[in-house]
Amino acid sequence: MTEEKKYNFGEKTKEFVEGVELPVWQSPKYIQSKRKAIELIEKGDYGLSEGDFWILKNKIKKTTMMYSGLIISHNGCLKINDKLDDKLKFKPDSVSFLKDENQEKVMQYISISQGIYEFGELSSFNCKNQYPYAMVLKRLMDRVILKNSKVGFFGIYSEAESDEFKKEPDLKKDDILEEERQSLYDECKDLRDSIIGELEMAISLDNLRAIWEENEKDIKTLKSRMPKMHETVEKRKEELKTKLQ
Repeated sequence: MTEEKKYNFGEKTKEFVEGVELPVWQSPKYIQSKRKAIELIEKGDYGLSEGDFWILKNKIKKTTMMYSGLIISHNGCLKINDKLDDKLKFKPDSVSFLKDENQEKVMQYISISQGIYEFGELSSFNCKNQYPYAMVLKRLMDRVILKNSKVGFFGIYSEAESDEFKKEPDLKKDDILEEERQSLYDECKDLRDSIIGELEMAISLDNLRAIWEENEKDIKTLKSRMPKMHETVEKRKEELKTKLQ
C-alpha cells in the first residue's frame, strides 16, 4: 500500500460544488504539503494523526476544484508546540496589541532569543467568530508554532487562518438587483480564489512576481469590483513573499 493510498486526507477525483461536479487538480503545493504531513504522522514526533489535517480547496474559474494545500487544526499546532525543544516553544518576551478597535485587531509576538517577530491579525471581513480575542491569539500562536517547527514552510496552514479562504464579507446594499449582486459576488470570489491558488504555487520570489504580473489584469478588476477581496489577495502575496525569502 502506497503512502498516497494510506493517507489521502479525504481526496476525491471530483468535488460537488453547489450541485455542479468539478474535476480536481492537485497543485504542486498540495502535493508538497501532503508529503510533509505524511512524514510528520509516520515519524510520530508530535503525536499527529490524519484527523489533524484536511484539504484546503480553491475553485478555479468555475471549472476546476484545486487542492492548494493542507490545513492543520489548532489542536494539532498545540501538539507540535508541546513536543518542540524548549527554546522553540511558544515563549514570547512580549505579546501585545498593536491595534484593538472593535473587530479590527493586530497582536504582535516578540521573542529575542528565537529571533521571531510575528503578528496575528483579525478583521470583520476575515473572521465572524464571536470571540475575536481568542481567535487572534490562536492565529498568533499557530503562526509562531508553524514557523518555529518549520511545518509552515510546506504549504500547511493553521485552522485559525482558514477563515480567509472560506468566508467573505456581505456586499453592501445598493441599487443593484439581487441576482446581479450575487452574480458579481460569485464572479469576484472565483477570481480571488483563482489568483490566490496560482500564487500558492510559487516556488521563488521571482516566480511569485511573475505570477502576479501575469494576473495583473484580473487583480485590477478585483480591486475595482470588490476591494476587500483584493485586500485578501494582497495580504496573501505579502505572506508568501516572507515565506519565500
